[in-house]
Amino acid sequence: MHSRLTRLSRSAAVILLLIAGSVYAGSSANAFMYASSPVAIVTANAVNGNAQPAITYSYVNAATETVRMSYHSKGALPASCSTRDAEEDMRGEVTTSTQSITYGGTTYNLNNVHFHAPAEHSFNGTYEPIEAHLVHINNSATPKYVVIVVYIYSTGAGGWTDYDKIISDPPVVTPPLNECQPAEDRLDVNPRNLLPVDISASAVTYRYEGSLTTSPYSGPVAFVIFPPSAGRTIQSGYRDDYIGIWSGLANGNAKPVTGAAHTLYKKPWP
Repeated sequence: MHSRLTRLSRSAAVILLLIAGSVYAGSSANAFMYASSPVAIVTANAVNGNAQPAITYSYVNAATETVRMSYHSKGALPASCSTRDAEEDMRGEVTTSTQSITYGGTTYNLNNVHFHAPAEHSFNGTYEPIEAHLVHINNSATPKYVVIVVYIYSTGAGGWTDYDKIISDPPVVTPPLNECQPAEDRLDVNPRNLLPVDISASAVTYRYEGSLTTSPYSGPVAFVIFPPSAGRTIQSGYRDDYIGIWSGLANGNAKPVTGAAHTLYKKPWP
């Protein structure tokens, strides 16, 4: 587990992952792409990225939606119900309406939001304890997937947020940490509050091209990273519960950063 978890900051970062390209077949291709992402984001290294595609969003901005939370297991069930894997996660689906974004004018619908603990990308040398991936899909488009990744930090007690609503008491936490427990609905969620705080015209983003951080490690993936001021919060107790699900693994359910070469671009939103 990253040492960052012992010194939680109040900073956060948001990352948009735009998965551009088809799934790579064969172990050699997967092995190559596996080395690509995540990476350490150093904003001082960024070059001009004004030519990068524009992004917009269409999310309900009211506490009216239901998110169905469940454990995403890698192994065959029920044999793996109590066996953790670094490529597993807790994920939720918005079941009451459609949320979407556009990338370069193409629409992608929100498929799920899932979580990694600790964060998979560092931002200017720091890690947050959890990052949320908001996965958008358009099966007819290239890229096929757009994933918004929000770095989440702790506020201690109080400050009930929409991330508190969906992360609190995840189904798998209930003893004996059984991955096969049924899904649970989280009510009255505001989907807009799952996106970064600042996605206005004044926001600045940082982008690079990499790969998926879990199997099949395909790509290329265009990452769009917001600065820490755009982050979201959860209460420390819910943070600890979630991190504890993978406490027996060296790096939780997050892939460590790689040393892969990449070009980082700086672009104003959108």
